[in-house]
Amino acid sequence: MDTLLDHLAATAKDPLGTLVILGAGDGSPLDLERLLRLSPRRLILVEGDADSARALAQWAAPLPGAELRRIVVSPDGGSATWHRYSLSALDGLADASPLRRYYPRLRELGTESVATQALREVLDGVAQPGLANALLFNLPGQEDALLDSLPDDMLAGFEILAQRQCREPLGPPAAAEQTSQRLQALAYVEQFRDDHTEPLWPLRVLRVDVRQRRSLQLEQEAVERSQAVQQAQLRITELESRVGEAIQVARQAERRAAEHMQQVQMLTRTAEQDAGLLAESEVRAREFAERLQALKRQVEESTQRHEQEKASLQARLNDALVRLQAAEEQVAARQERIQQLDALHGRQAARQQWLQEELNRAEGQIEMVKGLLLGDTGL
Repeated sequence: MDTLLDHLAATAKDPLGTLVILGAGDGSPLDLERLLRLSPRRLILVEGDADSARALAQWAAPLPGAELRRIVVSPDGGSATWHRYSLSALDGLADASPLRRYYPRLRELGTESVATQALREVLDGVAQPGLANALLFNLPGQEDALLDSLPDDMLAGFEILAQRQCREPLGPPAAAEQTSQRLQALAYVEQFRDDHTEPLWPLRVLRVDVRQRRSLQLEQEAVERSQAVQQAQLRITELESRVGEAIQVARQAERRAAEHMQQVQMLTRTAEQDAGLLAESEVRAREFAERLQALKRQVEESTQRHEQEKASLQARLNDALVRLQAAEEQVAARQERIQQLDALHGRQAARQQWLQEELNRAEGQIEMVKGLLLGDTGL
């Protein structure tokens, strides 16, 4: 790490604006005097391990204005798996199991889910415009994914990139190739590379080639302008085509306007005729309205007479109902009297029959007595 700081200082030449060190550890990989010689205007030390962060805070106390951030950085933020190994220097988000061929006694002690913060959020507003800002990665195996997560404008704010890498790929191989191509497209040029001091942990320092970046920007602007010219030409061709179509449409509109004018003239004459008919219709309508009002008055008068007649008939009906009720009562009384008379007549008829029978018996007795008397006289 000291060699990386030396070459970072040699690459920077001028005092740094902001220096961000990702994976600062407990401070032991860093040289305090070298950091002081770099004299960045702003120093940000980022460490995700809690124990290392506490030791780092004590180590960085002599550094004026140093900012210590206890953060686990990741490409996109959110939850991630933190690996702990028997070699604590390998602790982190990277899966170090491929390194067992170099560390035969390496064992994974466990994993835990930790909250992380996206690198773009950590670096937001950190770079100082107009100054050489530097971003140092001490997170072997994670630098490619972290760099890919940064937008171009944010990455371009850091003129110097320093990396402590791992020769053994700890991430997707395609990501490293993609990151390398992207850095080249952004005019980052390698200034230093050390593959020999620690073969497993090569060091690399890149810096933006201002002329190359300007050349690339000019080329990009030329390409964009060429594309804009092509689009403008296509637009002109399209507009010419639309103008031709518009001329044809205008001519058709002229013909239609002439036809429309003829139709308007015809409609005007028709409207004048219709106006006369309308005036006549209005006279008839007024006459009809007057007749209608007269009919309404007749209907109202008829309705009033009907209501009066209805009230009179209702009164007569009520009177007739009263007389009918009285007549019904009289009929009921007469029927009762008839029934009484019928009962009396029945009794009288039965008495008369009894009297007739008694009379017949009396006449028979008289005849018998008479016969007896006559017989006695003959004697």
